[in-house]
Amino acid sequence: MSVKEAVVNVVKPERASALEPLLRRAPGVVLGLAGLAVMGGSWRLGLTQDGSMGPGLWPFMAAVLLVVSSVGIVLGPVEERDAEDDATFFPPAAIAAIVAMAAFAALLTTIGITTSIALVSLFWLKVLAGEKWLLSVVMSLVLAIVIYFLFIQVLDIPLPVDAFLPR
Repeated sequence: MSVKEAVVNVVKPERASALEPLLRRAPGVVLGLAGLAVMGGSWRLGLTQDGSMGPGLWPFMAAVLLVVSSVGIVLGPVEERDAEDDATFFPPAAIAAIVAMAAFAALLTTIGITTSIALVSLFWLKVLAGEKWLLSVVMSLVLAIVIYFLFIQVLDIPLPVDAFLPR
């Protein structure tokens, strides 16, 4: 018996558990419950205030997408995975992406949204996506400028603005 066959036998025994299809749908259930919780919290914040968007509108819309996605996960087909899929279930790139999102959240309140978006998108494009330096830098700067003008200047959304940019 080869090493690969031994790994397959350990990871996926001959008799699959009867609970396996239910366990594969569990992330969808958790996602749906999280979406419902966010919907409840954002409803309490208020979807509108004085005829305009309230603080709970965007979280509510995002939560609706979470719930709809969870329904798709729960009701969708359950795919079979092999031992190689299980071994590479959480690759290093996924860990780096999670760290990048945490860094974005930390940088957002520290240095502002424009610089945070530029830095994190540069990391994402260059390191995670493997793009060339020129494309990564240009796209990061364009994204930061578009976000600044759209959300800060046009929509006047109260986001943490960089110290060197006008409100």
